[in-house]
Amino acid sequence: MEKTYYQYLTVEQLLAYTYADYETITAEQIAGLSKDQMFAIHINWLRPSALAGLTADNITGIKDYRYFNEWNSPSQMALISPAAFAGLEVNQLLAISYENYSGITAEQIKTLSKDKMYAIHINWLTPSALAGLTADNITGITNDRYFSEWISPEQMALIHPAAIAALTDQKYLAIKLA
Repeated sequence: MEKTYYQYLTVEQLLAYTYADYETITAEQIAGLSKDQMFAIHINWLRPSALAGLTADNITGIKDYRYFNEWNSPSQMALISPAAFAGLEVNQLLAISYENYSGITAEQIKTLSKDKMYAIHINWLTPSALAGLTADNITGITNDRYFSEWISPEQMALIHPAAIAALTDQKYLAIKLA
């Protein structure tokens, strides 16, 4: 089946797909789906290579938040492209489970805007993902307790110095007092 075939399927037709039907879906075909069509896709049934087809636009069509906290694994989270990860809505980011944080990559974190960072539990990020915080997006972390209570000095040391330098005086003071 060609990429265009999937673009013309209705939500009802996509909902009728079985697990076996997902074996043939490619990244290119997923990339061609609209966010309305994504509502019908079981992303946890996609082959790893097909997950790479999620886009910043169509990923917002995933409305069942269990994909982010129950049904997908950390390894599946890691396969979401940085561009698609940046497209996640705040409520989707908030739904990511503690376990699935272990699949988030530095490249994914780098792409998040400042406006979405308040939905990220930076204390749940892996050491490698902490390195993805940037001078632009770290300022979106609005709860000073991340810097004074919830992340350790060892975790703080993993954050790029340019990102630390971008913190407000109040957040920097919270680090110093910790």
